[in-house]
Amino acid sequence: MSDRIALFEKYKRLKQYKNKTDKEIYALVDKKLGNTNLDIDLSDLFTDKKELKKANILLEKYLEEKDFDNTAEKQNLKNVIWLEMELEKAQQVCNNLHTQAENFVPEEQLKSIISMMKQVSDLKKELGFYQKEKEESDGYKIVQRMLDRAKLWREKNQGTRHILCPICQNMLMLKIRTDEWEVQKHPYFEDHRVLTNKHLIKLYCEDKISKEDISNILEVSEEYIEWLLDKWKNHPDYKEFIKNKDKS
Repeated sequence: MSDRIALFEKYKRLKQYKNKTDKEIYALVDKKLGNTNLDIDLSDLFTDKKELKKANILLEKYLEEKDFDNTAEKQNLKNVIWLEMELEKAQQVCNNLHTQAENFVPEEQLKSIISMMKQVSDLKKELGFYQKEKEESDGYKIVQRMLDRAKLWREKNQGTRHILCPICQNMLMLKIRTDEWEVQKHPYFEDHRVLTNKHLIKLYCEDKISKEDISNILEVSEEYIEWLLDKWKNHPDYKEFIKNKDKS
């Protein structure tokens, strides 16, 4: 099972996605994976859920083999998948007829199968599936394709990440740069994993913002702010302005 299908199955079981269609869930999956073929949607070709799932597995197989860079290639790929699904059904009908001695496969049906086989072969040749073995195993092209996909993923996943330091157990923020992660102390965690912000507490103690403002910014209760003030009253970074607040 490919990463895309596995992640789709995982998302489909999540409560927050229970009202989303398969198409919407696949869009979320593709965004998560940085997929370069987000607009290849097969739901308009297959209304049956089992057929759509099988078609998406075929799509994953082809996406692993090569990239499809323009609209014409993507449409041809959809045609290949549709034809292969129809070809499989037609072949199954022929197989069922062969099991019955008194029945013969109609000539028109055989011609239809042969015609679909030729169409699939022609489309695959046009899409470049039948390249020479040397081209298929070109290490440079494979590495370049991986680099292009990684670059696209970085472009679609800008922002920050939050992690717990495995050594000191403090919360850290990872800021994405173009070439590597930049680590800085997390601005909203103190004393290992306590949610807070020194500047917000300072502004509150100076009567510049209210307790409600802090609770809204940190998305916590006002009782939590009271607990923070009591917790930090002897902290070297906090005690001075908390003490001044108590005096006022």
